[in-house]
Amino acid sequence: MATATTPDARSEERRRRFRTISDAFRAAISHDAVEIRRAKMELRSLQREGSTLSPTRQSLLAKHRKVARARLIAYGLLRGMPLQRIEAGRTSLDQLPFSVLALVRQITQEAEA
Repeated sequence: MATATTPDARSEERRRRFRTISDAFRAAISHDAVEIRRAKMELRSLQREGSTLSPTRQSLLAKHRKVARARLIAYGLLRGMPLQRIEAGRTSLDQLPFSVLALVRQITQEAEA
């Protein structure tokens, strides 16, 4: 026989907090996607022109991609998705590159604040 549990104020508060954090992650992820597409088009344009700024822009794009990847990992873990599904073949956060791992921790702390 299954027992029914009555939702209490705490569980409602937890759901509201989860929703708030989840909404913030989704907004940031969609913003990242737009920014990465824009930066990629700008980089390709600079590369076609042979500009000396293209290596700098390429570095900025790589950094932005790394932050976006860390945000996706943090969001997936928040939703309860196993890391192996988010990052193929990785079963532990320790297997991530150090820079991405540090960003995941930072982004998670910012989201919880």
